[in-house]
Amino acid sequence: MLLSLSGLITGFLTVFYVPVRFEAAIGMPLYMLCGWLIGRNVEKRHFLHGFLTGVISSAIITAVRATYATTFFANNPKEAELFAKMSRESGATMVQSMELMSPFAALFTGLILGLFALAGNMIVRLMGGERL
Repeated sequence: MLLSLSGLITGFLTVFYVPVRFEAAIGMPLYMLCGWLIGRNVEKRHFLHGFLTGVISSAIITAVRATYATTFFANNPKEAELFAKMSRESGATMVQSMELMSPFAALFTGLILGLFALAGNMIVRLMGGERL
């Protein structure tokens, strides 16, 4: 659960400081670290732990962005344009459009972090590392 706070970090960074186009540059190193930590500290079901951590992390990112939607859209005009277009087509608000896309982002993030957790476990086993 504590590793899901990486979503809080990413969420606030993309709302206030870093454009979304650089989100992968922030997220991938965080998810690689999380994957290694899961691989090192979890005894079994590494993919499941990584997947669920990624889903929760993605939900936190969306919650932060929705809470600070005005600032998020002001700092990320391309995202604002995308969600404005979706809003016009669906009749939903921009925040509702963002929330509608959230499950797809959560699945993708969960898959990525699940695979990183499997890789982290393989690396730990190959290096003969001990579990905490």
